Amino acid sequence: MTIAKTLLLTPTRPGEGSVAEVFLRNFCQAFPRDRLVCFAARGEGYDAGLASPLLSWLPMTVHELPNEWAGEYLRLYSNPGAKVSNRRLKEVQAASDLLAQEVVKYALENKVEKVVAILAGPATIYLAKKVAEILPAAVSIVPIIWDPIEYCAENRGFDSAAIEQIMKDFALLMKRADICGVASTGMKAEIELRYGAECEVIINPVDIQEVTSPQRDDTEFRIGFAGSIYARREMETLLHALNYLQWRAEGRKLSLWILGHSFNLPIHSAASPADFRFLGFHPEDRARELLSQVDLGYLPYWFDEKFSRCVRQCFPNKLSLYLSSAIPILYHGPADSSVERFLASYPVGASCNILDTKILADTIVRLADDQSFSQQCTIARKEAVRDVLGLEPYLNRLARLLRANREDLISDTAAACNSSFEQPDGIGSNEKLFTAQQ
Repeated sequence: MTIAKTLLLTPTRPGEGSVAEVFLRNFCQAFPRDRLVCFAARGEGYDAGLASPLLSWLPMTVHELPNEWAGEYLRLYSNPGAKVSNRRLKEVQAASDLLAQEVVKYALENKVEKVVAILAGPATIYLAKKVAEILPAAVSIVPIIWDPIEYCAENRGFDSAAIEQIMKDFALLMKRADICGVASTGMKAEIELRYGAECEVIINPVDIQEVTSPQRDDTEFRIGFAGSIYARREMETLLHALNYLQWRAEGRKLSLWILGHSFNLPIHSAASPADFRFLGFHPEDRARELLSQVDLGYLPYWFDEKFSRCVRQCFPNKLSLYLSSAIPILYHGPADSSVERFLASYPVGASCNILDTKILADTIVRLADDQSFSQQCTIARKEAVRDVLGLEPYLNRLARLLRANREDLISDTAAACNSSFEQPDGIGSNEKLFTAQQ
């Protein structure tokens, strides 16, 4: 057995609810049952998530993460909050250092040899840093990063001086890291260049299950959107484009299907015959079934320069969800992005790289009239799953992250390879992958 006894240190409990919980659930399921324990330090205001019967075997202790919000709650599309004193940052560090004593105690009791730490904000950085300082040097530290650290700190309301200090402390943690898991090869390139730490891209696996749906009505063209609305200006542009087209394209009636907890944008003008269908939140399997009935999955990403680092380095879960629902994608976002690089290698959809109502409308008209578009996307989707997003590529990358042999990981996780669509936020094994996601 090459897999070290591992402690998963996470601010999100592995489970069935949010995207992060599903990612961690799949991560845990790949482990032999006696090689993993979990210390979940949940952030203030976060629900515990839905218990997963698939993880009934996992030893887990749940604690509260120190409050790391420096200002008032910030949505992803809002401006950073007021400046925060150095005293506030020290309070976060002190509280994290105190919790680290409990983590170390739990790690020693379970005789762990490796700590995999999810870094999702300042508190988790200081928690992992202190744990790394206290534990014996023989215990390896493996951070996993989903979002750029600067962005996480800014989103929590810290000012530039505090962010500079957080990044210095993050650099100290990275010196102790054995290897680092990242969200894309764009992030891999930046982390390796800045910190000299080896990185492995870890993307949640996708299981495409073709869903039999009723015969399509060619007189209608359905656009689907699932999850939380973080790119508001981009979503508003889609609505303006549909209104501009009077909700018709090449003789086909346009409709917009929304799956999620809420939708708080104006839909149409009085003179616009909108066909807007808000379907609400649905469990994962039902969400995929509904999305399989649309003709196009809309994937917006920020054009705002302040989000450029995220756009380049992150891998949006909506992409995985739409792929698992076996539908083509309309990416609406900057050309310099992880999504555009992925589409360049795996053309599972089309792009509109400008925030312009008429150009987006023209793109929709073109796709509604392209008889071969869906077939081309199907071929590319199968290649993407085979090469990058399927279970086997995922397990190969995970084995490298864990410094383990692939055959020591459990392969019977296909049923868990579902990309649960996003709920409201509280906040490559081959050469082609690197081309696709850099």
